[in-house]
Amino acid sequence: MKGGVKDGYGLLYCLDEKQNSELFEGRWELGVPVRLKHSYIVNNEWCKGVGKVDASYLFNGIAKWYCENREQYLGYWEKGQKNGYGEYKYRFGGKHQGYWLNDEKNGLGKCTYRDGTYEFGEYKENEKYGEHKCCRNDGRIFALRNYKEEMMDDSHLDS
Repeated sequence: MKGGVKDGYGLLYCLDEKQNSELFEGRWELGVPVRLKHSYIVNNEWCKGVGKVDASYLFNGIAKWYCENREQYLGYWEKGQKNGYGEYKYRFGGKHQGYWLNDEKNGLGKCTYRDGTYEFGEYKENEKYGEHKCCRNDGRIFALRNYKEEMMDDSHLDS
């Protein structure tokens, strides 16, 4: 403590508005958190995050978040939400690499499935949008899909 405020390394334990336990571990400078580890439990599963935070203890900048269920996100955050480029890994082996806005997929993105095939295209408000290329794990296109419109004929891509 320096002048009655947190300064240096420390721990902060508290309850959120839903009475879930939260633990912050890291460094403060004159009462302002700088870089913290954040651990909490929701629905009997732990989640952790590490990165730069703002004065409200929300991730701001590059941070990594991961949970007991094996889901994780590494990328840019703004006011506690995914914003900018990042990679989200799903619990069953797939992942999404791309741009986020206000915690939703938004902009160009690549969704890789557990078998190595992937789909590349645009996302709007967390939904696939426009033309997406579906590729085998060696990069060969096997289908073109147009979301928000009818499926395109992709039979010519099988050769």
